[in-house]
Amino acid sequence: MRTILSGKDFMTTFDDWLKVQRGEEQSFAAGDFEPTPVYIRNGRDLSQWAHVDVLFQAYFNACLILLAGPDSPSPVGGGIGGQFDAGNPYLRLTTQDAFATFGGPFYIGLLTEVATRALKAVWFQKWYVHRRLRPEAFGGRIHAVKTNMANYPIHPQALNSDAVSKVNAKYNSYLLPQAFPEGSPTHPAYGAGHATVAGACTTVRPFLKPYLMRICGFQTLYRWIWRLVAKNSNLIRDDL
Repeated sequence: MRTILSGKDFMTTFDDWLKVQRGEEQSFAAGDFEPTPVYIRNGRDLSQWAHVDVLFQAYFNACLILLAGPDSPSPVGGGIGGQFDAGNPYLRLTTQDAFATFGGPFYIGLLTEVATRALKAVWFQKWYVHRRLRPEAFGGRIHAVKTNMANYPIHPQALNSDAVSKVNAKYNSYLLPQAFPEGSPTHPAYGAGHATVAGACTTVRPFLKPYLMRICGFQTLYRWIWRLVAKNSNLIRDDL
């Protein structure tokens, strides 16, 4: 993927921070990016993925890889060929096959459907319940207190933390460095849209047997992950 140069941070000066808070448009410069595409390697790359992806994109790709056979001429160039769960009724039929119902298109449609429902649910929580302050805005308040521009009721453990001191040593400010020129998203910080969609999309994956983990011999690891995802639900099956 195309990602940001290592060590490149944004909104580290008060002038840049204030422009963003006032709604002035900010954008990347050509020199902000790595010269060649790379695999996702670190937190900075992950943040850039979350910056540009379609919310369900990673889980959609995973679904395509799970559904496609190893020799399939699919857009993903062949996949895992995961087996449908034993509860799929079409596995017991000899004259019909799963497609629009309990087949590939059905499950791909289900994946994208739960993504949009999860997003609407968390947006309600963001705007009507929590209204949590955005990280960069709180960083601005810390900067204002530390530089005697304002007086906000911020706990001393936050004001005097090692992180705040290290930022000041590097950038001569107390702001929260950002991964993008425009700062954090312009909606309340909690709940998280990406996290909610991730939970919804991974929860509907049990239509397939744990094929990948079986062939790799990671049954213990798979059971741990499966139980973590399916905690407090009826998705755990003894035969998996």
